[in-house]
Amino acid sequence: MIRYVLAGGAFLSPFLFPYPATLALSFAASVFLPPVGLLVGILTDVLYYTPGASGWPIASLSGLFISIIGFFVRRFLKTRIIGG
Repeated sequence: MIRYVLAGGAFLSPFLFPYPATLALSFAASVFLPPVGLLVGILTDVLYYTPGASGWPIASLSGLFISIIGFFVRRFLKTRIIGG
């Protein structure tokens, strides 16, 4: 249940919270569901796209980074909980 609440909060965070809170919620949700970080990054880029501001989708790249880190944290915690 908590993974769905975190994912919902992460998807609502670009609308309601500042950028650091969005990053924190995306990371917390990515620990449970790794693609959430990338999807929130894409959502943020779609919402706040400004033509000519940057050629790189910064939020999508940071979301990809958060998803990768969340995936490895999940694997590490899963190994420690089951193996320990």
